Amino acid sequence: MARSRQGRTSGRFLTGICLLGGCLTALPTAAQTVRALVLGIDAYEHVQQLGGADNDARLLARALAPPVARNVTLMLDQQVHRNAVLKAMDALVDDSAPGDAVIVTYSGHGAREQVPLSEDPQGFRLFWVMVDFDQATAAGLNNRILSSEIRDWLDRARARKVRVILLADNCHSGRMYRSIGVDLPRIRALPLLRSANLPADARPPFGAATKEPPPPPGLTSLAGEKSSDPVTEVRVPQDGQNHGALSFAFADALMSHRDVIAPNHDGKVLQGALLEHLQDVITALSDGRQDPQLRSVDPDDTVLFTLPMRNGEADSGGTPSGPDAPVALHIANVTSAAGQAMAAGIAGAIWEPDPAKARLVWRISPGDKGTLVNELNMFVSFDVKAAEMPATIGAFQAVQALAREAVDSRMHIARIVTDGASKPIYFGGDRLTLRVDGLAGRNLVVFNIARDGTVQHLYPDPRYYPPVSWPSAWFEFPRIDVTPPFGADHVVAVSSPDGLADLDAEIRRLDGTPDAKAARKAVERQLNTTRSARLAVAGLFTAPPDLRCDAEVIQNASMLEACSDRSR
Repeated sequence: MARSRQGRTSGRFLTGICLLGGCLTALPTAAQTVRALVLGIDAYEHVQQLGGADNDARLLARALAPPVARNVTLMLDQQVHRNAVLKAMDALVDDSAPGDAVIVTYSGHGAREQVPLSEDPQGFRLFWVMVDFDQATAAGLNNRILSSEIRDWLDRARARKVRVILLADNCHSGRMYRSIGVDLPRIRALPLLRSANLPADARPPFGAATKEPPPPPGLTSLAGEKSSDPVTEVRVPQDGQNHGALSFAFADALMSHRDVIAPNHDGKVLQGALLEHLQDVITALSDGRQDPQLRSVDPDDTVLFTLPMRNGEADSGGTPSGPDAPVALHIANVTSAAGQAMAAGIAGAIWEPDPAKARLVWRISPGDKGTLVNELNMFVSFDVKAAEMPATIGAFQAVQALAREAVDSRMHIARIVTDGASKPIYFGGDRLTLRVDGLAGRNLVVFNIARDGTVQHLYPDPRYYPPVSWPSAWFEFPRIDVTPPFGADHVVAVSSPDGLADLDAEIRRLDGTPDAKAARKAVERQLNTTRSARLAVAGLFTAPPDLRCDAEVIQNASMLEACSDRSR
C-alpha cells in the first residue's frame, strides 16, 4: 500500500441504496405489541443449497421469542412457499393495531431479473427465492416473492399505522433481497434472470442504476448488501456456525447487547443505536467486505419497540477463543497425513481435515508455496511460502482479535475508489481513499497490518497528511495507490480526545517489522488505559490487475457482469 502526498479533502462520503418504494405515515414513537415472522431456507429443491440460513432463522426466532415479541412464526425450508409466506405476512398486519410493530426477517437466496426500464427504473426486478423456485418451468418461476409485492404489503401496514422492521439477509438485498451467480463457498448467490419482455439484444444496465428514494417513514430497512452485490455466510466465534452477518448481529444485539441498543436502560430500542451497533458488528464479522444498507428516514431517537430488560444478563453465546489460540488450517492439494505433518510444523496453526471448517485454507503448489484464503474465501496471500506461514497466521490472529475489540466501537473505515464505490477487491493500479468516520477526538493513530504481519505506520505523519482539524467527525487519507505485495491488508485506527502518544510511539517502533502481535497488544493496552478511545479495523484485499476477471478472484455479481460485458 503506497502513500501519495496530498492534503485532506472535504465532503462526506455517503453509501447505500434504498430498499423499497411506498409511503408509510408517521407512527407513534413506541410500539404496543411486537409480532415477528422469521423465514429461513437452506434446503432448496432446484438451486444451490445454503448452509447458514436455517441457523439465522433459528437464532432470530430464539432472540425474538416472548416476551420480546407476543408471537413469533418460524418457517424453515419446506414450509417457505410463496402462498404460505404471503398469508403469514398478511396475518401480521391483520392482527396488529396502530402503533404496533412487526418484524419480518428473511434468510435465503435473493435474485434479480432484468426487465425493461419501463417496468423498473433500475432495469432489474428483485425477489426472494422460495424453496421450490425453478426457473426451468413457468410454474417454478412463479415460486418467488417480488419487491412489488413487498411494497403492496407495506402499503397495508401504512394504512394500519404499523411500524415495520424488515431484515433481508440475502444477496441483492439493498432493495429487498442472497443471490444466485458467483459459485463460491457460502455465498448466498443465482445467475441474472431475463424477463420474457426484454428484447433479445437488451444488455444489463451496468453502472447505470438510478438513485432510489429514501425509505418511507415508519420503515426500518435492514439489508445485508446493496442491490448489486451478494451476501456471504460467515462462521461466527460465538456459536461456531455459519450465519449471515446481519442476522447474527441483530439476534446478538437482542440477546447480549440490550444496554447498547437501548442506551437509556429502559428497554426502548432506539433506531440510531441499533443501526450503529449493527454496522459495527457486521463490519467486524465480514472483515469489512460487507456493506449493509441500514436505512430509515426516521430520527435516531425513534423507539422501534421495547425489550424486557434483565439486570446482569449474561451473554447468550459461547466464549470466543483467545487471540493467541491456534488457527484451524487446512492444506489442500496434499494427502491428509502430509497436511497434518506440515501444519504441525507451522507455529500458530492446528490441522483441520475439513476445509469447510477451517479458518484458513492453504492451496499449496509445488515448491511449498501457494494461495492462502480465509473462511470468507478472500485471499490472504497469492504466493505464501511455508517459511512465511507463521508470520501470516500471526497477522490473522491479531486482526481477528482487534476486530472483536472493534465490535462495540462507533468508528468506521470506509474505502473509496476514484469512481466513488467501495469494492471487495482492489487491483494493482487502482487509487483509493481511506476515510475514518466517527472520531472520538483530535488524537488519531492509524497503521496497517500487511498480509505477512508487517506493521506499517500511517498516521500521524506530517510528511503526507495534516493534523486532524477539530472538531471533526472524520478524517480522510486520499490518493493511496494499490501496489504489491497483493493479498490482505488490514487498516487499524484508534482515536481519542485524550493523548495517544504511547501507542503512536510503539507503532512507530514496530514500523516495518513483521510483529502484528506486538501491535495488537499495544492497541489493547491503549484501550485499557484510555476508556474514551475508539477502534476501527477494515480489511483491504488486493490482487494483480491481470487477475481482474479470474474465476477465483471474482467476488460479486458486479465484477462477474463487468467481465462478461468485457468479453463480448
